[in-house]
Amino acid sequence: MSFVHIRDLQPFQFNKKIKVRVCRIWRPKLIGYDDQFGGLQCILVDQMADAIQATVKEIDYDLIGAKIKAGCIYEITHFHSGRSKTSHKVVPHAAHLFFNTRTVFTELSSVYPQIPRHRFYFLDYGQLCTRIDKNEILTDVLGHITAVQPLEEKMVGNGRKEDVRITLWGDTVRAFDFQALEELAPPIITVFTSLKVKQFQVYKCVGKTVLNSSVSTMIFIDPDIQELDTYKMTYDFLSSLC
Repeated sequence: MSFVHIRDLQPFQFNKKIKVRVCRIWRPKLIGYDDQFGGLQCILVDQMADAIQATVKEIDYDLIGAKIKAGCIYEITHFHSGRSKTSHKVVPHAAHLFFNTRTVFTELSSVYPQIPRHRFYFLDYGQLCTRIDKNEILTDVLGHITAVQPLEEKMVGNGRKEDVRITLWGDTVRAFDFQALEELAPPIITVFTSLKVKQFQVYKCVGKTVLNSSVSTMIFIDPDIQELDTYKMTYDFLSSLC
């Protein structure tokens, strides 16, 4: 059986084989329950830099959760695909993968061409307003942290230095190591994933764009991505003008 690229996967397929890196893993809690989870979610990326989301049901978590970890590359077989959600999608793919106890994960030490460690779908600050209260797909942003407040992050959205407030809720903020930020030299370049775009303090149809975390939000500081170098160059250039 030959490998299938992520971009060629369609809903309602079986007997496919993929070669991917697990670039994100999280366990979303069920809304309204403090100690109940909704299985395991992960984002897979392949050599074409395309990404797709995969789900493990809670009943299969104990077995599957021990077989995969973020950052590793696997050959995966014996899974099926379905249609992706109509709202709160993490990646823009029409299909969604489902792993179960029959799914086989074979870890690979290396592959060529290399598979990127991350895959984000960034939205420029100027485009955030197009997603206000529109949650078909969640939003990834890249910026640098300018201030930390209790239960909140404040970051720069782009080179024009508009501040965008990001509010972190629940486990997202509890898992974030705020003290570690004190040991880092600025700029602290950070990726926030899977955010919901809202409007705050609306007056005469004008408000400030804000970002709220979702159950899928993860935070990456100085991730190994090409956009990071570009952002730092822009930051250094703008800083030299101040």
